[in-house]
Amino acid sequence: MSKFEVESNAKDEGADAKGEHWSSVKRFPFLQTDDWWFSNGTMASSNTYIDIPKEGTVTSNGTFQDVAYGPVDPSVFAHPDSRPTFGQCKQCGVDDECPMWECMQ
Repeated sequence: MSKFEVESNAKDEGADAKGEHWSSVKRFPFLQTDDWWFSNGTMASSNTYIDIPKEGTVTSNGTFQDVAYGPVDPSVFAHPDSRPTFGQCKQCGVDDECPMWECMQ
């Protein structure tokens, strides 16, 4: 997951059929335009267009529904521990059977 922010140079283009429209245009190192639409306080749609000279263009767009903003519940990342609970280390941090992290516990 990554943090989402509308670019600082984005301009408010007003409302249209998709919602509140924001856009930005960058020209370095090549032309890139980004558009975002917000409806009821959440992102509804986005488009990106990149023009790469002599290579072509890259276009990306997305439509979003039921977007939830805020902290992620830690249970999303919960998984069982796969480390073995049996055996005995020989020499801590030297032997492959006994990694250094086990010595630090």
